Amino acid sequence: GIHLEFFFVRIITYPEQEYNYNNTPNNRFIIMYAAIIAVLCFVTVVQSSDLCAVGGPDRKDCGWSGISKNTCEGRGCCYDESIQNANWCFYNSNDDRPSLCAVGGPDRKDCGWPGISKETCVTKGCCYDESIQNANWCFYNLAVLCDVGG
Repeated sequence: GIHLEFFFVRIITYPEQEYNYNNTPNNRFIIMYAAIIAVLCFVTVVQSSDLCAVGGPDRKDCGWSGISKNTCEGRGCCYDESIQNANWCFYNSNDDRPSLCAVGGPDRKDCGWPGISKETCVTKGCCYDESIQNANWCFYNLAVLCDVGG
């Protein structure tokens, strides 16, 4: 934190000073600690951004129209507005939740009421899919169906 910032500011601000900072044990520890933290942060950012590198047509919706970035990411989903006509809030490439909602029309157990919004349905922890006519659009996922059905 503070010592490291001061260390870098002092080197950049006063480069003409001839002081070997590397000979002090504390400074070597601080530099090594900062390098380890930087590498770990970089690896974490790269891993999470790789999981969210999902093409527009392959994005499985994880929210609703108008969901905020904070709400989306708070649900454990990815948020990216860069692709038009694609879901901006979507499941990452390793998330199996979309497959839990792969329930055929006749097997969909109602999880809401007529006219329930997608936002309300998803907030309840249910699946929402309007693509099958004459079927429940808000329905329980496969994990719940397996528990209920035994």
